[in-house]
Amino acid sequence: MKENCPEGSGGAACPLEDVLARRYATLRAGAFDLSFPLDFFGDKRSGEIEVVVQAVLDLQGEWFKRFAREPATLEAAQKDMLVLTDWVDGWSKGDLKKVSKGEGGSLFDLMEAGEGVREASARLAPMIYDEETMAVTPQFIQDIRMVFCPTRLSFMEMVGYGGMVSPAVRQSAWHSGTAEWTQLWIDQTMVVALEYSPWTDDPKFQLGMSMNKFDKQGQRQFVVQQAAAALLTKTLNRMDLPLLDKGLAVHMTIAVCGAANTIDGEGSISSTGATTAPYERFVPGGNSNGGTLPAIPAIGFDSIQESHWRKTKSGGLFFAALEAGQKQGGKRAKKDNKRDLFKRPEAHFELTSPTGKHIAVTAPFLGQPATQRPYPEPEYLNDYREFFRSYQACFLDWLRNTGSEGDSEEVARGKFQQLLSKLSLEREVNLDNAVQEIYQEPLTTLDGSAGLEWRFLTWLEDQ
Repeated sequence: MKENCPEGSGGAACPLEDVLARRYATLRAGAFDLSFPLDFFGDKRSGEIEVVVQAVLDLQGEWFKRFAREPATLEAAQKDMLVLTDWVDGWSKGDLKKVSKGEGGSLFDLMEAGEGVREASARLAPMIYDEETMAVTPQFIQDIRMVFCPTRLSFMEMVGYGGMVSPAVRQSAWHSGTAEWTQLWIDQTMVVALEYSPWTDDPKFQLGMSMNKFDKQGQRQFVVQQAAAALLTKTLNRMDLPLLDKGLAVHMTIAVCGAANTIDGEGSISSTGATTAPYERFVPGGNSNGGTLPAIPAIGFDSIQESHWRKTKSGGLFFAALEAGQKQGGKRAKKDNKRDLFKRPEAHFELTSPTGKHIAVTAPFLGQPATQRPYPEPEYLNDYREFFRSYQACFLDWLRNTGSEGDSEEVARGKFQQLLSKLSLEREVNLDNAVQEIYQEPLTTLDGSAGLEWRFLTWLEDQ
């Protein structure tokens, strides 16, 4: 507030738009407005700005591949994105440093971009929003704003600022668990960290962990995933579809980057003492005892990155890990004849605790029936969350390419587009009902008698 707002102004007198105009450079990259603090352009890490911009452009390229109705739309978008990519590739350290010494504003102006670059960007956003040329379109006809914070301190300062201007942010983000967050929303703006928490005591937020520590493309993957999440949030415009907004963001990240070795970001890795609603954003199930759920055990980032649920074969998806977990889960369930569906080995997956203990969890994991399955014990919740992250992405890949029994890939992808479109346009329709209407079969059932999820599980068992 002291650096970016007029002296003596309170939160209401210092809106985010004014802060960005004074101390940030903003680039309109298709459907996104990407804002970076001016001093970042003169920093030794300034090359990350190019990584971020290219990642967001690549994500939009994947969006057009999936949802453009005609090849001509995809070709036009790719042509304009190539213009922007070539321009960004031409940035020099000197160009960036000059920006750091100026005032806030449009990066097109600050970098003296040519008319061709500006026109290419201006054409992209309307294409994404055009219902005639795109099968799925965002419901908010406005650019998607992302504000990037190079350091943990700059991110936490944004958390503090957000709480001052927004009671909703104050309520949701002013607590100790936020120290591990990498993303939050301030009204319609996504604020994104470009470093992970160091996972150590750091009360002044002077330390940060590189997003490339575990994967040399880690930061690019993280930005693609967050941009996908933002675009899906604007498209679906609802909070009851974690399978799609979270699972599809991971799935699209794998499509763009070949992997998704990211630490997911709304305070998901912390001991939050969360209630049921936040759990439901990460894992299926319900609290069998009612009331407040126990705290999620805190674990280090290296434990998450090395999770057995992230093991892949090819194409970046997690089928190999799911196959192994399903095989062990089926063996474990078979020994317990009191367990629900113990004769259905495909229904079970083995979870592992940090101390090496094991249990099996049982499908369904999707849709309304999944809420009737209890959560596992707290010591297994981190492994459960990692399992569900992989399970979502693989199920969506299978659904997008397989669809109803007997569908060709083209027909299956068409149905998948219909599903997303219906859920974004008809908010009163839940996921289970939309699937029943489009696929003419349920998403899942509690007893395994029918449903897309059970066909997926059988398919997975046969791999």
